Amino acid sequence: MDLRLRARPHAHRRPRDLGPRPPRRARPRPPDGGDAPVDAHRVRQQRGVRGGRHRRGDADPPGGGRFDRDAAGNLTGRVVEQPAILAFGAFGLPDPAALDGLMADQLERYRRVGITTVGVAGSFFPMDLTRRAVHAPGAPLRAVGYLRHDAPDLAGAAPGDGDERFRVQGVKLWYDGSPYTGTMLLDEPYLASDLCCCTLGIPAGTVGQANFSPDEVVELLGDLGADGWQVLTHVQGDRGSREILDLYERALGSRSGDDHRWRLEHCALTGVDDLRRAERLGVSPSFHVDHVRHYGPELSADIIGPERAERLMPIASAVDCGHRISLHADSPMYPADPLGLARTAVTRLTRRGDRLAPHEAISVRRALAAVTIDAAWQLHLDDEVGSLEPGKRADLAVLDRDPLAEPVPDLDDVAVVATWLDGEPVAGRADRP
Repeated sequence: MDLRLRARPHAHRRPRDLGPRPPRRARPRPPDGGDAPVDAHRVRQQRGVRGGRHRRGDADPPGGGRFDRDAAGNLTGRVVEQPAILAFGAFGLPDPAALDGLMADQLERYRRVGITTVGVAGSFFPMDLTRRAVHAPGAPLRAVGYLRHDAPDLAGAAPGDGDERFRVQGVKLWYDGSPYTGTMLLDEPYLASDLCCCTLGIPAGTVGQANFSPDEVVELLGDLGADGWQVLTHVQGDRGSREILDLYERALGSRSGDDHRWRLEHCALTGVDDLRRAERLGVSPSFHVDHVRHYGPELSADIIGPERAERLMPIASAVDCGHRISLHADSPMYPADPLGLARTAVTRLTRRGDRLAPHEAISVRRALAAVTIDAAWQLHLDDEVGSLEPGKRADLAVLDRDPLAEPVPDLDDVAVVATWLDGEPVAGRADRP
C-alpha cells in the first residue's frame, strides 16, 4: 500500500527550545517524486471520516499501534503503526474487482523486471487477493504468502498450504517502525534537525518504540514456532534488532540453529554483534537496501547522522558473518527492480551519486544470489526455484548482457528482455489472448 503524508501532524509542532525556525531544507522524497517519504507506518486521517467517537478522543487503538493525541487528550488524526492504521482500512478502498485489477497491474510490473517469485509479507489485504492473482490465466509469477500476526486468515491455516503457484509459508510481525516516522527503535535519539522535528514531526529526543511488550512477543513466537510457522519480523533500529533477537532466542530455545529460517526484515542498523548472534540462532536478514539509494543523503545529514549512516544496511558484514542474505524493495512503495537492488548493494550509491558506507558493498555475484537462489532459500523454495538445475522449475529472466562480465557493467544499464515461467516465456498483459 502506497501511503504518502500530505499534511504535517499538528501534534508535533517545532519544539520551543530549538529557537527560531531555520530556513526550510530539502526533505527526503519518495522515488516517484511525491510529497514525503513513502512508508506504511503512519497516515493522516482526515476529520471528515473519523466520526464523533474519534473526535471526542475516547477511541482505543489496537495493540501494536497508536492514535496520537494533543496536550488536551484529543485525537490529532495522526495514526501510527499498522494495527492502528488497519482500523481505517475500510475507508476509500476500491471494490474487489478493482483490487484484482490493481494486483494484475502490479504482477505485470514484476514480469517486466524479471521477477518470477515474490514473497508477500504481511499484506493489508486478505491472501485470497494474491491467490486469485497468481492463478489468473497468464499470470506471470509465483507467490509465497506471509500472514500478518493478527490476520483472520491465520486461523485454520498451516505452513505450506497451497500449490506450486501460491502457498502460505509464515507469519510477519512488526517490532519497531520506520526511520521516517520516529518509530525505528534506536539506542541513541534521532537528530534534532529541522527535517526531523519540523517536516517529519519527530520530536527532539525521540528514540523510537517497540510495538509490543517482550512477554507478548515471546508468547506469540512460542505459539507460532510450535505450529511450525516461519516468522519474519520487521525491525530497523539497532536497539530494535538486539531486542527482537533476545526474544527470538527465548522463543526458539533448543530450536536455535535449526532450519526454521526465521528472518529479520529491513535491518537498517542491525549491529555486527547481532548479525553474528542471528547466524548462530539460524535467523537470516533481508535488507531493504533502497533506503541507501533513495534516502541515504537525508539519513546521513538529518535523521541519524553520518556516524550511524556508515552502519546503514550492513550487507557485507552479514555476508562475512556467514548469512545467506536477500534484498527486497517493499514494492509498490519502492520500484520493483531486482537488478537495481543488486546495483545499490554493489555500489552503495545514493541518488545523488555519493557512496554511503562503501565498506558494506558486496560483489555482483553475491548481490545476484541475494535476488535469486538465496532469496529462494529464505522462502523455503530453493529446492524448486532460484537457480537453473536439473529437477528444478525453469523460471528465469533473460538479460540483454552478462552482468558478470569484465569490466562489470552498470546494472542499471542491464535490461530484462524476457521472463520465463516453467520453461515458457510469459507474455505481457497486452499480448495475452
